Amino acid sequence: MHTFHLIIKKILHIDTTDNNNSNIFSNVHKINFFIFLQREYTIQNKFIFLNEMLKNIFNTDEMNEEFIDYFNKIQKTYNAFSRFSFIYRYKKAKLMVDTDLILNEISENNKFVYCLFQNNCKYLFNIHELIKIIHNSIANSYMFFSNPFPIKNPYNNIIFNKSTLYNIYFFIRSKTALQPELFYYYFKTNFNLNKFNNEYQYLLRNFAIKNYLNNHSKDVIYNDIEYMINEYNELIKYRTHQIIVDTTFPKDLLIEIMTPYLVLFIKSHYSFMYSDKLIAKKILKQKLYDFSKFNPQFGRKIYKKVVNISIGNNKTENKTENKTENFQYNTKHIAFNESENIKDRNEFMHSHKIKLIEEVHGDSDDDSDDDSDDDAGNDPNENETGQDNDSIS
Repeated sequence: MHTFHLIIKKILHIDTTDNNNSNIFSNVHKINFFIFLQREYTIQNKFIFLNEMLKNIFNTDEMNEEFIDYFNKIQKTYNAFSRFSFIYRYKKAKLMVDTDLILNEISENNKFVYCLFQNNCKYLFNIHELIKIIHNSIANSYMFFSNPFPIKNPYNNIIFNKSTLYNIYFFIRSKTALQPELFYYYFKTNFNLNKFNNEYQYLLRNFAIKNYLNNHSKDVIYNDIEYMINEYNELIKYRTHQIIVDTTFPKDLLIEIMTPYLVLFIKSHYSFMYSDKLIAKKILKQKLYDFSKFNPQFGRKIYKKVVNISIGNNKTENKTENKTENFQYNTKHIAFNESENIKDRNEFMHSHKIKLIEEVHGDSDDDSDDDSDDDAGNDPNENETGQDNDSIS
């Protein structure tokens, strides 16, 4: 017999072994609980029974209050035994994992360490790594289309139950200052995967875009950067404002410089919200224009001829000249956020005033490059070829 049934019999003094059931009919509540004892115990059945009793039209208010007192006493006793059982099993549980995912030892007493109790075993997690596991599961996507997975324990591949998810969420809220956005919205849907996926598609798409660079190889990212630059160059009418990168330019360096622009490029193509696409497209176009205008010769080879003159020991010996040709890459570029920082500083004292926001109801690929001829040739970097026998390929 279930513990909840035993507590009912103890508190209401119901003796099911009495063949005459004489003690049961002494109280209407005993009759009701005796009927409930004939059912199989489940949490659903328990609260269905509670709802039935409270909605019984033959019960007076006084009878309902008396029934609630009985039910509360039974439930309180049951919860106390459940808590005692949990504490006992928790203390006796074997500690299966006491390191983080990179094998650093962690302690259960650390405020950033969460102890997962599952199948009578303990697993310690660094809370930052646990959040990452959660986000990787619920934000799983393929080609920017979300396909969330249930969150699992990476050590035994068992899915977290709902109570575990609630415990993790309230641990983060009460013990840390972290604010995991996706996990918060997952909590708002009562950890319903389908509801979460349907209601927060745009958040999942943005998260997938941010994590795109972490989930792909350097070769894929490099090819995407090349595609982005080629697409930009096709929109620009004047070659002086195009970005021409030498094919032998170091890949790692180009990825490092162009990664922030690539994020905008991906947003302009794959953002869930159409307005976000247009805004990202406009910002990217302006930033790449500023990038090329700052140094039109970025990414090109600069050849330098070095003449080594050697003189013999005797005056009669002739001078010999050895000419070698070295090259280096032009890597001078504007910082991605530099123009934004200048704009923010200029607008700080006026940003509290009402300002009309430009509407984004359409987008035109026509470039406002009317001043490009005036700007061409004024950049100080364009005169590098006139000194030290330099030439740019």
